[in-house]
Amino acid sequence: MQSADFYVDARTMNNGCTVHEHLGANLNLDIDVKKLPDRATLQINTVGADGEIYVDGDLVGAGSVTIDVAADLLHTVIFGEFNNFEVSGDVVLDDLVKDEVRVITGTYTKGVGKNKLSHAVQLLQ
Repeated sequence: MQSADFYVDARTMNNGCTVHEHLGANLNLDIDVKKLPDRATLQINTVGADGEIYVDGDLVGAGSVTIDVAADLLHTVIFGEFNNFEVSGDVVLDDLVKDEVRVITGTYTKGVGKNKLSHAVQLLQ
């Protein structure tokens, strides 16, 4: 960490003293500057149904969404279940680079998957 001296000009405050008098001659601030991570963009679409889209466990939209993520981290894209549709598998991304735009498509196929509710009813019978 680095320290820096800042001089505040002598504007008058409400109590009649100047900012300089109020803060003292030197204002020392410890500033911890961290580099922001490189960013990448995910353009995520679904085909066949407007299924929910999750990135790293968070619901980010349905059908189509564009989201910025840290390029140097691992990310998982999950397509949510949709009534009577089967959906393509999860997508794991560990190779994104700075300023990359990655297009990801989740495909829903009608008539193959199970409805959660009907599946739950079958389990209770």
